[in-house]
Amino acid sequence: NVLAQIKKPALKFKEEAETTIIVSNEDYNSGYELFLLNKPKEAIPFFEKCIDVENIDPNVYIYLGVAYYQIGDFTRSLAICVKGLAKDNTNHKVLAYNAGNSAYALGNYARADACYAIAIKDFPDFTAPYLNRANAQLKQDHLQDAKENYIKYLELEPNDPQRENIEKLIALLS
Repeated sequence: NVLAQIKKPALKFKEEAETTIIVSNEDYNSGYELFLLNKPKEAIPFFEKCIDVENIDPNVYIYLGVAYYQIGDFTRSLAICVKGLAKDNTNHKVLAYNAGNSAYALGNYARADACYAIAIKDFPDFTAPYLNRANAQLKQDHLQDAKENYIKYLELEPNDPQRENIEKLIALLS
């Protein structure tokens, strides 16, 4: 399970829509720099300070969720992703996918399945959730659903290096 890619934040201010100014403050920038240096544990306190700051760059939910994931705190990672999903201006595609990865890491396959379903429903061309959802469904013995998602994944990613193994799994599920 690879966490979805995230983009670099604005370092000062940027216009978003006509009326909202998205900001990043000193804590956000410090957290981001530590995050880039692969120091998630050190970045977390800075990002935590930003969560309730009005108009803070919404990518803070992604960075904080990933940082918690990287240190193995999947419960907090999931909670931050879910909190970010409740916001209007966040990247729901990445947050739903990452929430699924955190739930999967916790062994909560039903929750992972539901999170991946959100990512798929809202972004049907986003391929990674199909594969991960199929894996979560397999863990729940939802074999037909898993098979359908493996097939859909291969339709969207015909050149995946895991193709042969996925096809063998589909054959076993048939």
